[in-house]
Amino acid sequence: MTTSYMGAVAMAAVIAAGFAMPAQAAVDPGTAESANLSDDGSAGQNRTADLQEIVVTARKRAESIQNVPISVTAVTAALVEQKNIVKIDQLAQLVPNTFMRSSGVITTELNTYIRGIGDRSSEPSQDIPIAESIDGVYLANTAGSLVDVFDIQQVEVLRGPQGTLQGRNSPAGAVNITTRRPTGEYALRTQVSYENYNNLQLKAFAEAPIVKDVLAVKVSAFDNHGGNFMLNELTGKRGEGGTYDAGGRVGLLYTPMSNFKAYLTADYTNDTSPPGPLRPRPHAGTLPPPLPGGLPEPAPKACTAYGFCTAYPEYSYGSNFSGPQHGKIGGSALNADWDVGPVTITSVTGYRYVDQVTTLDNDALPATILNVFDRRVKVNSESEELRVASNGNNRLTYVGGVYYLHSHFDFSRSTTLGGGVVGLPTSAFLKATTVRHQNTDSYAVFGQASYEVIDKWSLSGGIRQSWDKKDLIATPTLTSGTGEFKANFSKPTAELGTEYRFDVDKMLYFRFSQGYRAGGLNGAATSLLAVNVYKPETVNAYEVGLKSEWFQRRLTANLTAFHYNYHDLQIGAVQFEPLVAGFTTRLVNARGLKTDGLEFETNYRPTDALTITGNVSYLHAKYLSQILNLGGGAQQMADVPKDSVPKFSGFLGVDYNFPLTNGAEFVWAGGVQYKGAEMLNPLVEFIGYQPAYALVDSSLTYRNSNGKFSIALYGQNLFDKYYKINGDSGTNIFEWDIVGRPRTYGVRLTKDF
Repeated sequence: MTTSYMGAVAMAAVIAAGFAMPAQAAVDPGTAESANLSDDGSAGQNRTADLQEIVVTARKRAESIQNVPISVTAVTAALVEQKNIVKIDQLAQLVPNTFMRSSGVITTELNTYIRGIGDRSSEPSQDIPIAESIDGVYLANTAGSLVDVFDIQQVEVLRGPQGTLQGRNSPAGAVNITTRRPTGEYALRTQVSYENYNNLQLKAFAEAPIVKDVLAVKVSAFDNHGGNFMLNELTGKRGEGGTYDAGGRVGLLYTPMSNFKAYLTADYTNDTSPPGPLRPRPHAGTLPPPLPGGLPEPAPKACTAYGFCTAYPEYSYGSNFSGPQHGKIGGSALNADWDVGPVTITSVTGYRYVDQVTTLDNDALPATILNVFDRRVKVNSESEELRVASNGNNRLTYVGGVYYLHSHFDFSRSTTLGGGVVGLPTSAFLKATTVRHQNTDSYAVFGQASYEVIDKWSLSGGIRQSWDKKDLIATPTLTSGTGEFKANFSKPTAELGTEYRFDVDKMLYFRFSQGYRAGGLNGAATSLLAVNVYKPETVNAYEVGLKSEWFQRRLTANLTAFHYNYHDLQIGAVQFEPLVAGFTTRLVNARGLKTDGLEFETNYRPTDALTITGNVSYLHAKYLSQILNLGGGAQQMADVPKDSVPKFSGFLGVDYNFPLTNGAEFVWAGGVQYKGAEMLNPLVEFIGYQPAYALVDSSLTYRNSNGKFSIALYGQNLFDKYYKINGDSGTNIFEWDIVGRPRTYGVRLTKDF
């Protein structure tokens, strides 16, 4: 039975039943980013707070964020606008121990690390360890995961394994994106921003009732055009670093009865952004490792064979060609809730697709050393989740369900390698083409329950059983032949927890949780014999947390300590194979990794005009003893520092409101983001080392008395800090890094009608 058919059957049953039995409507986090909640997290009028109450769905039900015994941070639409966040990676500064960046040179792919766990690979056959979803629909592949946040209501970042309720491949956490739902009223908003580097951003949405109190529609659109800050030394033009994409979303909210609602969305994005801004950094001598446990870096072939031995100036590169780039990304989500009194039945039917073509000058130099032509990834996925959750304020609450996902990808790539890399004349070239396809079918059953033993003390637990089937057809080269490979994986994951409330505002909790990341078939191998099966990744995690509010809820202070014990951690590292003019992502399992950390989040409103927010994080990770070759040579992993693990990181933000006598207001907001020293890739190389740095942003907004017009001046990276977000040695062929954006500043106009 296909997912589409399953979804149609489920929805037909739910819609038909929606007319059968009236019940109380549940709190809907898609229609409001905050709510007045009672002590148990349900809607009510008996709770007031100076700080805005945030509603999250981390446990598949609407709850106050302070009532959820999980490390979760919610970034609201208002905060996205204030910080001028365009892509989802920019919100990471607001979340403890969370780092996001574009996936190397492919601008539509997101690399997320939560508490040091993530993956920088763009290999489509490898599952990502952080479950990213849009309106409850899981994104099955890293392709198309760097989404625009033009129409979001809220983004929830859940830290720690979410192997029970959030689903497959979430050993590090989950990122749940909720879009703005129609209100059933007439509304129109337009927004235009203009920044330096000729960066224009347009956003708009309109909503209206179609049938009053029954059917409402919302249409939204965006267009980002410009922002190239990297200078091509050959052409004298700024040709990389910007964003060029446009798209939109249509949403329909159907509420025929008080006990039933269905929300259907469809979205589409066309992304023609240039590839990641590679800055060549070749050198003539041997560089020592930046940290213990690393390997020396000899001069790359870009220097020894081609004579490019000098690093390019800041924010510049030398690519001798640029090819077609496009990413067509879209999908749909159908969420339906039927409240039958004791329980609510929920169906989430999803479809996602990506058609992504990338052409890369991988060496970023004016010579053909390593170029990739027409790297194409096409992904289609269908999913269905059916849940039953308890209603009311009983001592026992629960949720259970089933889940199914089918995904398919097609991958092809042509590579040209300069002869100087393999000892041939530099005018000679080696060429290779690789093609592969993979089907994945995933199934799961899950359940989670919480029981209030006494008024202040609760126990909770949950379990999920996952099954994954993968079928790969690979043609590594045109002369290698074609092979078919299959693998099956399964794993139960569980969680146990307890929470104790000292009073209505203070909760202490303990959580044990497990995570599972499916194993796979390394389709990136450059020969059939090299296709390997890598094991599933698992984790046992222990977390103790305190969530508290003080001074009549003007101060929120949350503290978390955690310990992780990873087994068979999947590591991906790019390795080049000069003799077949190709490159592969080596996917191997590290025997183990232990991680410890502390996180502190706070939100303080000492006066009605002043709000202070902040977070501070500590993180330490250490591999278990094992010898592995990640592409640069054999290394003792116990001596290798884990990539993307800054020891300390943090954020401090201040907002101040200046009311005017006519009812208008000025709002000043400033923020400082700090990130400690880290390695940017698994190989401990000089090119991948980034020292500690801090970034400062600020904005000043004027809002008129009725709140329907505002104008804002804003700036990011105000002190023009030069830092990198990626670095690669290309297995001694070339060296490049990708740097963060320089100082940007602009103006934003917003008008509501």
